[in-house]
Amino acid sequence: MVHFYPFEVNVAHIAYTCLGGFIVIFGMFSLLLREKIYVGEACWAFVFGIIIGPYAAGIFDPHSWAGGNEEVVNTVTLEITRVVLAVGVFAIGVELPKAYMKRHWKSLFMLLAPIMTWGWFVSAALIYALVPGLNFLSSLAVAACLTPTDPILAAAVVGGKYADKHVPAHIRHLLAAESGCNDGAAFPFLYLALYLIIDSSTGEAIKDWFLILWLYQVILGVLIGASLGIAFRYLMKFCENHNLIDRHSYVAQYISLAMLATGGTSLLGSDDLLSSFACGTAFAWDGFFNRQTEESNFSSVLDLLFNIASFVYVGAWMPFDSFSDEHLTLSVWRLIVIAILVLLLRRLPIMLALYRWIPDIKTFREAIFAGHFGPMGIGAVFISTLAAEVLLKHLEEPTEQQELLIDSIQPIVAFMVLCSILVHGLSIPGFSLGRRVHSVSRTWSRHTTQGPDGRPDWTNQARLVEKGEDIVINRDHDAAEKGELSPDQTEVSSTPDENELKHERQLERDTIEEAERRSPAEPVEGDVPDGEDIISEWKEGQHRVVERRAGPGEEVEVEVLRNYYADGDGSSHKFRGKRAHAHDQLQEYINKLRAVPQVVEEDATKAAHAIEKDINEVKRTLSPNDNEQVQDEDDGDWMSEPEENEGDSKMATRSKSSKSRPSRRRKSASSGSKDELRGRRVDQLKLQHQRRESSSSRSVRFAGDEELSPGPSVSFDIPDVGPSSGRS
Repeated sequence: MVHFYPFEVNVAHIAYTCLGGFIVIFGMFSLLLREKIYVGEACWAFVFGIIIGPYAAGIFDPHSWAGGNEEVVNTVTLEITRVVLAVGVFAIGVELPKAYMKRHWKSLFMLLAPIMTWGWFVSAALIYALVPGLNFLSSLAVAACLTPTDPILAAAVVGGKYADKHVPAHIRHLLAAESGCNDGAAFPFLYLALYLIIDSSTGEAIKDWFLILWLYQVILGVLIGASLGIAFRYLMKFCENHNLIDRHSYVAQYISLAMLATGGTSLLGSDDLLSSFACGTAFAWDGFFNRQTEESNFSSVLDLLFNIASFVYVGAWMPFDSFSDEHLTLSVWRLIVIAILVLLLRRLPIMLALYRWIPDIKTFREAIFAGHFGPMGIGAVFISTLAAEVLLKHLEEPTEQQELLIDSIQPIVAFMVLCSILVHGLSIPGFSLGRRVHSVSRTWSRHTTQGPDGRPDWTNQARLVEKGEDIVINRDHDAAEKGELSPDQTEVSSTPDENELKHERQLERDTIEEAERRSPAEPVEGDVPDGEDIISEWKEGQHRVVERRAGPGEEVEVEVLRNYYADGDGSSHKFRGKRAHAHDQLQEYINKLRAVPQVVEEDATKAAHAIEKDINEVKRTLSPNDNEQVQDEDDGDWMSEPEENEGDSKMATRSKSSKSRPSRRRKSASSGSKDELRGRRVDQLKLQHQRRESSSSRSVRFAGDEELSPGPSVSFDIPDVGPSSGRS
């Protein structure tokens, strides 16, 4: 009989349950935790990992995997952190502004060369001074793990609502680019110390450091990543132009291309983190990928999942039992002192000394902020685990100093990560609380100062008011008090509230006038312009659209060059504002441009129909009617009557002539008046046609826009359909 036991409890199922439950609960209260308390997911996930770890609940214990084999645990830790960092630095490279590395390489060079070198030596000196068992070379290896800025923790701390409001965009971009670069840029510092430990001579170590590290790992890794990014950028454009890629596949590039760059570079043994960052930067170099995915929140969702998973794992992985170990010459108080001094001296002094030579750091306050925000997190865990793996692999018979370094490098780095998560993760709430706290000082005296009349001594020069009638409120102006107004002059008094309101209105008007007088080239104090470089440009029909950075933060300027790819008339129209608002205005404007030919054609058709109708009316007006034809026939009958006799004929002729002359005069007058009326009617109709012709050839305009394109001009000739001038 089969024993029924439905429960399947193992490490993987426990990890799924704990991770999924925490993400669900955190998501339910994420607005409160991230946007009100200003504590990001990194701190909460790290604390949750400690709670479920082996030193609290004991539910999730990475150190117990594979029977406590530390090599297996190190391998799992190394690969988990490698994937998280690769995706993180790739996302940073993608989300940087267009061609950011080309325009800001000077600032990045200062952060990666002198500032990282300073931090490396200072951290090594502090570790060497406070950890008795390690020599200076071993301290350099440990300090190399603490030198870089962690991209995952930096994104979780600096990417929140508070940072969006109070941290300038150029500082956020600079810190993000630095954190994307210097995890891979820490390899030269780490491998220089490792080669000096592993190799038999200093010359051989320098040769390996230059040939293997710089040429093969760093330079080759950057070339591989950049080549992949450029190739797939052109491939994506080709697929987009030929309708071969759907919208969902765009956002999948965040993780798929990052995994491709990391996996391919790792197979060759090069610097996979620098390769991933170079791939992301080259892939989004011209802003095409960002435009296609700007409405997608996939990157934010991906960052949230990877950040929570990685920090939960690190919280459970923390080796708390090694923080106080006599064999490793470690103690808690030594580690606390090292952490405090490292956080104070690793970046801040050198940043304050060199910020004048860093173009993107413009003020002393920005230098303090950039010097403070150098968090240590997942990147430090990855580099320390990699160092332990390299030492175990290349040292067949390690010395006592080398064994001490292998055993102590991860506990020291883990304690620094613990302190950095607490300090940097709680910095934003501290800044927010400090802005709301206002101190009020009060003075309290225990001595009585009453005089003989029961009044305090400090009121002996003041008038005592005993009744309400004694209170007089003077609302006169200073001019009346000084006697500058004559007695017969009256002045409208105003209450203090009205005066204050007028003063505020005047200040507001002065501020608006000053802002209007200020030229665009004069930056307002406090604004930090990001330049006016072209962000992107594209084609809309026959028109060219150029998007430029136009001011501080995310403000852009979008210019439409009409008919740029056709006749190139040189006319243009500009929109300026937030990127989303400017793009909405652009879309509305493009739709109007597309509707212009149809509107002009409809107007021309209506004008042609109206002209044809007027021509028919002219013809009907000018054609002879039946009465005129009858009258003409009657007038001509007297000439065709037969003559009966000569006398009668003469008398009849005279009689007919005398009778017909008034009628013929009336006929001539009537005919002349009709011709005159017909002429005036023709002139009026011609004037109407000319006006309609000018209106049909009008130009179509939009609000706030110059002339777009003239409509067709319709002209015609009115035929002369009046009576013949030779009629007698």
